[in-house]
Amino acid sequence: MGIVLAILTINEKFGVSFKLLPFYIHPSMVMEILNILVLSFFFVSLKAKRLELNNTAEVIDLTKRLGIENEGYENLRYTNERVNKLVNQICTNLVGFISLLIPFFIITLLKDSDRVTYDKWNSPYPFMDSLAAITNAGSAAFVYLSFSILYNTTLDKNNRTSNYYRGTLLFLGVFVLTYLFLLGYFPKNQERISNIFKLLCGIYNGLAMGLLFGRITAMEFYFKDFQPSAQTLWDRIYKFGVTFILPIYVLSQPMYAILEFPQFRSQEDIFKS
Repeated sequence: MGIVLAILTINEKFGVSFKLLPFYIHPSMVMEILNILVLSFFFVSLKAKRLELNNTAEVIDLTKRLGIENEGYENLRYTNERVNKLVNQICTNLVGFISLLIPFFIITLLKDSDRVTYDKWNSPYPFMDSLAAITNAGSAAFVYLSFSILYNTTLDKNNRTSNYYRGTLLFLGVFVLTYLFLLGYFPKNQERISNIFKLLCGIYNGLAMGLLFGRITAMEFYFKDFQPSAQTLWDRIYKFGVTFILPIYVLSQPMYAILEFPQFRSQEDIFKS
């Protein structure tokens, strides 16, 4: 995606003297279309895969591989079921994240491709801006819940799901209701209110992603058998991406909202690209 956007950005800014493509397409629209396609792919393909222990022989073999023969087979079955439920919790929240982020990018694509229609649906009440902010905040909440699963205890002793999501849902509800109240109570400042809440959504998304990526990196470092000489090229690329590229993506989250501020609009296309 980065390579494609780089080429299209060059074509956008230097198309007269250095034309790379025979047709015009806005880099921001390409970014939004690619995001929708990638998210749709993962929405369809993301499934929780269970590890099944079908017979005693498999249990015995696994205990030997893990070096926990003395801990008991029933304890292994219990732990295995617990892990399966945690994986299902994470996948469910990631699907929720994707389900809300796809509409967000559809809204931004409409805004970049057909501003007349967007403005028509966005006045006199900023319905489209509100929908974009709510879907963005909701997607961030699902990312934070995924982090909570990896950081806190979300299953009780009987492997039943706890109410780990209550605090996040309460925060999200207060956030959205405050946003809608301010829009209705201060109609003359709706644009400023929308921009501020978009920025807060970007910060929330960046914080949630940073916590999740940091937790995943810490878990990988803790559990892996570290052998630098045995790492393949793809292992090194993956490690570099997780360590450096993902944090950069986290830092960019609030920037998307900042581009809505009036002082940046004249250069919005180059900043977004």
